Amino acid sequence: MRYLSTHGHTVISLHELTERLRTGIPLTGEVVITFDDGYKDNLTEALPVLRQFNFPATIFVTTGLIGKKDAQDFEMLSEEDIKTLSQSPLITIAPHTRTHPKLAKLDREQVEQEESDARRTLEGLTGKTCDLFAYPFGNYSAETVSVTRDTGFACAVTVDPGSVGSTDELFTLRRNAIDSATSFVQFKGKLSRVIDRYESLKHFFI
Repeated sequence: MRYLSTHGHTVISLHELTERLRTGIPLTGEVVITFDDGYKDNLTEALPVLRQFNFPATIFVTTGLIGKKDAQDFEMLSEEDIKTLSQSPLITIAPHTRTHPKLAKLDREQVEQEESDARRTLEGLTGKTCDLFAYPFGNYSAETVSVTRDTGFACAVTVDPGSVGSTDELFTLRRNAIDSATSFVQFKGKLSRVIDRYESLKHFFI
């Protein structure tokens, strides 16, 4: 986050990115920050850092895990945690389904149920419209995209690597994973068009 702040990277919310894409406002290298699943440390560790740099972020919550632990015994956000996060002007809470399934393997009705249940739960907790969505595992199909659009979301994000362009489709937005295995060189590459060139060459040779 300090690197973003000191190297001229403008961080915008996912809502703002969506609006720019929808209205044709040019993109000039802005960065969007998102977190998946809804881990407790989004509140205890990430929020203080985001506040330090005044960076907005979207947290995608798997509602069936609220107040529980995941399969690796990591603690998830509680209902009170989500309410606290949603009160921050920097944080957007958004659905990541109820049970975190691979949506492409489900029928249309099941996909709609997973998305709608999660959205309804989070809107009830936050008192806000939750119209951003992230596909669990980045798994989606043409029908998944169709359901997500028809359900009334404003956009949906994948885990397909690469940068977002002004003509990109709102319901298959690319994202670049940053985790403990990401080196600082890789991190800087993912902030530039290097990631696009790398992905193009990778597919070419595959």
